[in-house]
Amino acid sequence: MCGEHEADHRRDVLADFGRRAGRAVISNCRAPGEGVDIRSVDIVALLDPKGSAVDIVQAIGRALRQKPDQGKLATLTVPVFLAPDEKEEDMLTSASYAPLVKVLEGLRAQDERAVEILAIPQENQKSVVDPSVDIGEEPEDSEEEHRLLLRFAAPRDPVTVAKFVKYRVINTERQDWLRGYNAAQRYQEREGDLDVSYEHLEGTYLLGRWLSDQRRALRAGQMPSKRADALGIVWDTADAQFAENLAAARAYYAEAHTLAAPRHATTLDKPVGQWLTNIRRPGGLGKDPVRAERRAAQLAAVDPDWNPASLGWTVD
Repeated sequence: MCGEHEADHRRDVLADFGRRAGRAVISNCRAPGEGVDIRSVDIVALLDPKGSAVDIVQAIGRALRQKPDQGKLATLTVPVFLAPDEKEEDMLTSASYAPLVKVLEGLRAQDERAVEILAIPQENQKSVVDPSVDIGEEPEDSEEEHRLLLRFAAPRDPVTVAKFVKYRVINTERQDWLRGYNAAQRYQEREGDLDVSYEHLEGTYLLGRWLSDQRRALRAGQMPSKRADALGIVWDTADAQFAENLAAARAYYAEAHTLAAPRHATTLDKPVGQWLTNIRRPGGLGKDPVRAERRAAQLAAVDPDWNPASLGWTVD
């Protein structure tokens, strides 16, 4: 059934649907949002939910609609298809969960409190946050308002589910930080540190740039202490700017095949020529000899002759 069908045709389809014995499924395109009188729907499957909260709420309303004192339980089914390389615990950052996020956002637009309950881990709730989305069942031992239950086909860690709702539905401004945090965690577990170049990609995520942004925020006093303490990261703010300029130096070398750049040279919006001039001066790599040696090694890895003065040459 399509929302563009004539009203008489839709009524005939719905009437036939209502006469069927047992269980039946009716597939449709935008019909639930068209003001059609759907009298008996127990389950709504949102296979490809649109981004409009209004459309989602209208579709959900068809399942919620009931006669006085009917006590019907509505079930909303949202399929989540994981990519071959994805795991269930990737739900905090996986794009595969976008349909579920859209539905929860639509629900939150109608009943904010119901969705926010999901941000409480299961063990802290009287209702079960366990394996689709049910609405309308009230705990027998509680006078609280109807709770929203989020259930998955396979058991999920309740803390992860709570974080998923908190970061991807409620506190959406934290999504980018969470993606960077997870990428940093994967890299640290694999390599044992977070010593990454500015242009480093962790999968498709620009982890190096994210770490540089976090160091800059910490240096400016704009990072909450909880984030600064996350992962036990040593936020080496002194190296953040150096890493960005080093990335520009790599880009310059890729084009010019040398770091003997003129003072006016720029790459990646960085004054790489002036920067190279500054760091070639005595003490230009910093007062800490260990750090200066490390930085010199990083430059030499790009161009062994990055400092022509050490060979008795001028840049020209």
